Amino acid sequence: MVPAVPEIIDAEPADAATPRGRRLRTPWDIVIHHRWLILGFTTAVVALVATWSFTTTPVYEGTLSLQIDPERPRVVTVGDASLAAQDDIRFNERVFDAYYGTQYERLTSRTLLARVESGLGLQRHPAFADAGDRWPILHTAMDLIWPATPATAAATNARVFPGLERYIDVSPVKRSRIVRITARVPDPGLAAAIPNRIASEYIETSTQERREATDTATKWLQAQLVNLRRRSEDTTGNIQQFVQKNQIVPNADGRLDFVLHQLDQQSTAYTEAENDRIRKETRQRMLDEASDPDALAAAIGSDLVRSLKADLARLEREVARARTVYGPEHPKMQELAADLTNAKARFESEVAKARGAVRGEHRAAVDRARKLQERLEARR
Repeated sequence: MVPAVPEIIDAEPADAATPRGRRLRTPWDIVIHHRWLILGFTTAVVALVATWSFTTTPVYEGTLSLQIDPERPRVVTVGDASLAAQDDIRFNERVFDAYYGTQYERLTSRTLLARVESGLGLQRHPAFADAGDRWPILHTAMDLIWPATPATAAATNARVFPGLERYIDVSPVKRSRIVRITARVPDPGLAAAIPNRIASEYIETSTQERREATDTATKWLQAQLVNLRRRSEDTTGNIQQFVQKNQIVPNADGRLDFVLHQLDQQSTAYTEAENDRIRKETRQRMLDEASDPDALAAAIGSDLVRSLKADLARLEREVARARTVYGPEHPKMQELAADLTNAKARFESEVAKARGAVRGEHRAAVDRARKLQERLEARR
């Protein structure tokens, strides 16, 4: 039996830090080994970023600063000390906040934005027609390969404009009378035109409302002034007729002066009562003819009504914004709708109370003027 010859194999000393004598691979070896995977991943990321950058519609931003000075809605101030004492109402903090809150909501109201959309033709503007298309280049290429049918093209062109609420933001500057109107749209020209048009429509609407209210009140007051002048002339003529008819002549104790003084006092009291009646009737007329919440709040002149009007306008704005995101059955929409209903009920309740109070004041003024007139006629 031949003894086995041991085979001699060269061996290297094992590294104490590596198990089973394996050699530690350097980072460069790992990179070389996975070079195609790393290169492919890097290429894919760069391609995705480049595609996103070239296909995303750019957004341009335009901002306008608008100064809103408070003005207390006051039309009739003839001889009313209580109204004159309210000249500093603009410095009342609660009224100040309610007034500006109402103006901010008016700037973003659907009525005003609808006029801006119509004036600038935003419903048919191509910038908004392509705003929702995330891949315009890809869709253009597909249209060249597979032309769209007339029905598909009509559906594409009939995209509904979502409304300016999605593209504008109205933010007040703290501790100032400045409000910033910002538009973020995919067109540089519209980014500048939209804030300017919103400010123009707001100024024009406010000016028109004040002009109409002033013209209406002026015409009515002129008619009342003519009636008062005629009554004053009639009163003076009646006094003279009374003196002549009764052959009243001055005597040593001044009896005639006393009688005329009494008649003059009663005539003055009657004139003041008529002025008060006219003021009360003017206010009642404004409340009866006002249908817009802003006009009602201005005519009533109550801090609480102004605050409720600001809350109502804010909730209407929130509901309009939520409609662009949620459906009518969404819990958020139902919650906002319930809040809006409650706000309307509170506002209408306060308006009804104010109308009742104004009607009561008007009836009292009418009764006082009538009694003074009867007393004056009896003296004549």
